[in-house]
Amino acid sequence: MIGCLVIFLLAIGILLYFTSDKPSSKKTAWTPRNTIIGSLFYAFGYFLLFAFVCAVLLGIALIKQNREELYVVALAVPMSVAFASMTCFLASYLVNVLTDMREYLKRIAEKQ
Repeated sequence: MIGCLVIFLLAIGILLYFTSDKPSSKKTAWTPRNTIIGSLFYAFGYFLLFAFVCAVLLGIALIKQNREELYVVALAVPMSVAFASMTCFLASYLVNVLTDMREYLKRIAEKQ
């Protein structure tokens, strides 16, 4: 089951890679770019997304053991990992957007 999950996540990653905006051959006024830090946050977000799925499966296994003292762990760990994953995706987006804004403002300042 975990092998199928890994294949599914890899397929989603490959699909996102090939459907992302590629630089076209025609000249445009502005092309957004990804920074290294933003890409690292993005990759770490996918790692945490995989960890979230593993934590959910672990939580299901703990609940099936009928050990009531582990119910909090079975719920809290996946929720905290999901929050961390969303935070990484948000940080990646913000780093890339703010970097693009800085470059755009530099170009405006050069024209004036």
